[in-house]
Amino acid sequence: MPDRRKRYQEVADIIRNWIASGSIRPGERLRSIREMARQTGYSIVTVNHAYALLEAEGAITARPRSGYFVADTAPGMGEFPAPSPSHAPAEGSDLSGRLEDWLAAQHVSVRRIIRAHLPMPTRGLVPLLMKAHRNEVLDEDRAPDPGGMPRLREAVAARNILRGVRTRPEHVVIAPNAMAAMSTCIDTICKPGSKVLVEVPGYFPALPVLYRRGITTIELPSHPRTGLDVAAFEQVLKTTQVDACLLMPNCHYPTGVTYSEEVQARIVAIATKYGVPIIENDIFGELGHDAAPVPSLRRFDAQDLVMQFGSFGPTLGATYGVGWIVNPRFRQEMIVSRLFYEERAGSVPIQAAVADFVLGPGYDRLLRRYRETLGHNVRRGIVELAQVLPHSAAVSRPDGGHTCWIRCPPGCDAIAIARAVGEQGPLLVPGQVFSASQELGNFFSLDLSAAGSDEFSRLLPYLASAIEQNTGAG
Repeated sequence: MPDRRKRYQEVADIIRNWIASGSIRPGERLRSIREMARQTGYSIVTVNHAYALLEAEGAITARPRSGYFVADTAPGMGEFPAPSPSHAPAEGSDLSGRLEDWLAAQHVSVRRIIRAHLPMPTRGLVPLLMKAHRNEVLDEDRAPDPGGMPRLREAVAARNILRGVRTRPEHVVIAPNAMAAMSTCIDTICKPGSKVLVEVPGYFPALPVLYRRGITTIELPSHPRTGLDVAAFEQVLKTTQVDACLLMPNCHYPTGVTYSEEVQARIVAIATKYGVPIIENDIFGELGHDAAPVPSLRRFDAQDLVMQFGSFGPTLGATYGVGWIVNPRFRQEMIVSRLFYEERAGSVPIQAAVADFVLGPGYDRLLRRYRETLGHNVRRGIVELAQVLPHSAAVSRPDGGHTCWIRCPPGCDAIAIARAVGEQGPLLVPGQVFSASQELGNFFSLDLSAAGSDEFSRLLPYLASAIEQNTGAG
C-alpha cells in the first residue's frame, strides 16, 4: 500500500508541476488516463487514482464525455483578475525619493537590480577588447563617428533583421548604455510639460528620468498575462493629450509577458492614427524563452513613429552594455541630443569588442543556450514558488526575460517582505517602486534566473515566512 500511494502521488506531482510552470493552463484539457499511463509508464489504476486526488483537491475538473481539465484557478497559483475596460488612466507623481530610499536601503544600484542574476558566458570578449585597445592606439588620430562605430551599428541592424525588423546601419545611433539610450529618446521627442503614457507595472528606472525632466506620466495598467488592453490604449489617445508612449512589449519587465503580434500591430496602428510617437524599450528583446524571435513594434511601423532602444547589457553584462537606438526619422536629432547630454557614444574599444563578438560565429549559439537556460530556470523557479506561496497568491508566466510578477494576499507590504528576506533582497523588488499613482504594495518582482542555485533555495523559506508573517500582521 505505501508504494502504490507513492506512485500515484508521483503522477499527481507531475501534473501539479505542469500547472505551476504554465505548461498546461487553466481550462486546458489533460491527457486521457490511458494516454497518461502510456506516456509515463504508470499503470491505468495509478493514473486514475492520481486524477481522482487532483480532482478532490480542486486542481482539475472532470467533464462528462470530455475528460479532465485544469481548474480555472489551480491551487497555489491564483489568477490575476482580468483588466477592467473602465479603468481610467492615472497621472503619476514623483517617486524618485521612494526609489532612492529603497536602493539605499539595499545598497545596490538600478543596474544591479535590472540585470539577471545569472549572466551569459562572455569570456571571448576579453581578447577582443585587448585587440580593440591596441587598434585604438594605432587609430588615435581618427575622429569617432558621432552616430557610433559603423561595425557596431551593422551588428545592431543584423540582430534586428533576424527578428523581421527592417533596419539599416545608418538608422542606428549608439549610446553608452541603456539608460543613456532611453534618455536620448525622451529628450528627442519630449520637453518639460509633455505627457507620456507608460505601463503599470513597467520599467521603473524610466519614471525618475521622466519626472526629473518635468514630464507627466499617464499610467495605464498592463496585465501580467496579456499586456496592454488595446481598447483602453486607444481610448486614452483619443480623449487625453499624449505626446509620446513609453512601452515594453517584449519580454516585459517585470512581468515577462510578450505582447502578441496582433496586439503589437494594433498598438502601432492606433499610435499612427493619432500621430503619437512610441519609445519602445527593447532591452530584453533577445531573451525570449522560445526558439522563435520575438516581434518588435518597429516591425509594424511604416511611418517611423517608433523609436526602438536596447542594450547589450542583458546578454553581455554591464561592462559591455552598450546602448543603441533605431529610428531613421529622428536620427539626427538623437545624435544632437546625445552629444549634448552624453558627449559620446561610449568607449570606442568596447564598441569594437562588442561588434566583433556579436558578429562572430559563436554569438548565436551562446545566446540560444543562454535563452534555454534562462527559460528553464524561470520555469523551475515558478514551480518552486508554487510550493511556498499562499494559495491566494498569483504569479505571472513569463514569455522571456528573467523576472516574474507576484501578487501577495491583500494587506501584504512588499517593502516589509523585502526587508525581512535581508541580504537576498536584490533578487526581489517591491511593487511600490513600479508606480507613482497605483497601490502595488502587495506586489513584487522576483529574479528567477538563479532558480535551482543555493542562493535561490535559501531565499524561498525566508520569503515564505515573510509573506506569512506579513499577511498575519495585515
